[in-house]
Amino acid sequence: MHSSRTPRRLSTLAEMRRLATGEPHQLALAELTRSSTEVVPAPGGPQEMWEALVLTALMDHYGAHRPTETGGPYGIRRITPRAGELVVHVERDQLERWAGALVPVRRAHGSWTGLACLRWTVQDKGVLLHPADGTAHLMLARTFARDWHRAVAATIGAGDTTAATARDRSTETGLEQAQRTRIAPCAATVSALLRRVMLLEPLAQQPFTGGSVEFRVAAGQLVDHTLSAARRTPPWMVLHAPRPLWPRSAPVVPVRSAAEDVLAFMARYPHLPGVPLPSDAARALCLLAGVDGGPSALTAAAWALQVADRVLADPACGYLHEEGGWTANRRRVLEGFLYDSGPLDPPGAGRLIELSPVGMRDLGRESAYLPDRGVRDPITQGLDPAELDEELTERGTQILLGLLDWALAAATHQPPEHGPWQQVTPTAATDDYPDLLPDARWTARLPLADGPVPLQLRVDHSGETWFRYSVHPGPEGVPPHIHHATPEMRFSSAPSFTAALALAEHAGGEVAAGARHARSSDRRLLIPHPVPRDTEPHLTDLIAAAAPRDAVLDLYQVANSLRSLVKYRSTSSWGSPAQGHWRGEHGEESGTLSARIGDDYVLAATRIGEPANTAPLNSPAYRRHLAAHQIAIDPFAETYLVAADDLPGPTPLAARHQAGLAALRACDSRALRRTDPRPGPPGEDITEIIRLFPTELDRLEAFFEHWSRQRESSEER
Repeated sequence: MHSSRTPRRLSTLAEMRRLATGEPHQLALAELTRSSTEVVPAPGGPQEMWEALVLTALMDHYGAHRPTETGGPYGIRRITPRAGELVVHVERDQLERWAGALVPVRRAHGSWTGLACLRWTVQDKGVLLHPADGTAHLMLARTFARDWHRAVAATIGAGDTTAATARDRSTETGLEQAQRTRIAPCAATVSALLRRVMLLEPLAQQPFTGGSVEFRVAAGQLVDHTLSAARRTPPWMVLHAPRPLWPRSAPVVPVRSAAEDVLAFMARYPHLPGVPLPSDAARALCLLAGVDGGPSALTAAAWALQVADRVLADPACGYLHEEGGWTANRRRVLEGFLYDSGPLDPPGAGRLIELSPVGMRDLGRESAYLPDRGVRDPITQGLDPAELDEELTERGTQILLGLLDWALAAATHQPPEHGPWQQVTPTAATDDYPDLLPDARWTARLPLADGPVPLQLRVDHSGETWFRYSVHPGPEGVPPHIHHATPEMRFSSAPSFTAALALAEHAGGEVAAGARHARSSDRRLLIPHPVPRDTEPHLTDLIAAAAPRDAVLDLYQVANSLRSLVKYRSTSSWGSPAQGHWRGEHGEESGTLSARIGDDYVLAATRIGEPANTAPLNSPAYRRHLAAHQIAIDPFAETYLVAADDLPGPTPLAARHQAGLAALRACDSRALRRTDPRPGPPGEDITEIIRLFPTELDRLEAFFEHWSRQRESSEER
């Protein structure tokens, strides 16, 4: 044990470790007493790769899931990480899912599932999971042999063959190599996540998650899909976990000074007319950070570059190169991240401020605006004179931190491969607001692997100080109103033109990393899931796949949308699917009631020319569309909408509502309920709700308010 670890310090570290591992405090304390260095020890090479392989297989198998419903993230109650091994406690009722994710099986139709080359050895106190060559292992603690064998047997169907019993291992060996190649670039991060897996519990409790978590490996990166917007930030950074819990990053040796990095960074991009590239690094850094280059600012920038040199040479700061570079932290500042804990202080921030050669108040006074907001406003506007010193000091501090952030960003920025930046004529989806178009626009094309729709990186510029970056789908493969739709996939203001270009690149790289789960404004996946043309998806399977992301349109949402339509569009009429769910020159007009209601909530729009656009909601064609975009409609909403859409058009809302309600009342509600694999809302009787659902449109408001109050009171109980 290191001599600096006093009993009090050890107890504090044990509590930190417990947050990441789920271990009881005393066990965490005992493990720390055994360990000589890290709070969560890192594994060796083969062990690291094995843990990464295991977690990747679990991530693929579980997808989006709620830890509260699986006994913990990926069914894990707790873990005990040690330098040479990992002990995992898995909920007994999750063993079958683990076997399904991990046991390598050649299915009867020829495909392979599971983790290639996985084998297991039964021991007295658990089951040891290891590769065929035995170079690493993971212990399933307190797992009885009979329970594991039962779980394995449940995953094997008629005609399936386990890899362990196959005579020819050549195919399995090839699959193993492919799996290892896939995760090799991020194996250290994935292994580190498994060793801190209980951090996913507080992550799932953050706003806008719906209580679920989802991680994937894509393009050699660990991507967090917990929110609608994918991110490459690991949980310990999102949660601002104590630094002792962070894994050690691979050190990166700088090849040049921070000053040289800033000048090279600025020279990489196009420049605005009349804005020459400074030859002095401090002045270039001020230009990049959007800070007026007065004497105090130039002194501060030179100091920030000195601190950046020290930070970049520190082996412990290798994490600056993760997430596509420290540009990520400036996006955390600029985009707000309501669902996030906000930006991190850059490493070296304490030294930067404490030893600064320029006073924070002087720096704040010299600058007329806050660079992280990109807004020029008088520093004294609206301020009480007594509060001015405090405000100036805070502004100066933020400016200095921003200068260091941008120096680090310039040194670590890793743009995705994209087409050249080109200046184009600004256009919008419509001509309704021509005065809102920017003075100038630059775009670059970012193709997506296996994607029919590319991304467009965009930077808009007006006046001398207004810069905005954004990421859009298309324009190829999407209608104009989807390409230009707001809010964009990523967007914010920027402090300078060069900063906007770099931020757009970083944001585009993040969207590209999560492209298989990214959606355009009409809720269509940029890369749809492949669905065979002759398949007939079952409602139950569609709901099971969409439920973890709350992507199921239900009767409660239908009722809420109906009451809105009564208020604002009670005289409108809609047609039948035969004329198209979506119509107009580019498919921008909802043609059916189901399309209009679905647009309020979760339904992915169909496009003109697609079979689903003229098919009823319960048809195989439309359900294939839902399967491709991982969205579902619950049986009651589907029954209502199919009947409402079935009337020939144009038919007013009142008649369609009566048709939909009549179909609901004629159905066997209990039989329909059994097709939904989700537990129903507590205390809710769907049969009674259907009975009380009013036929008259003017009674919908009171009915829905009563239903809403019932749900709220049930949740409170």
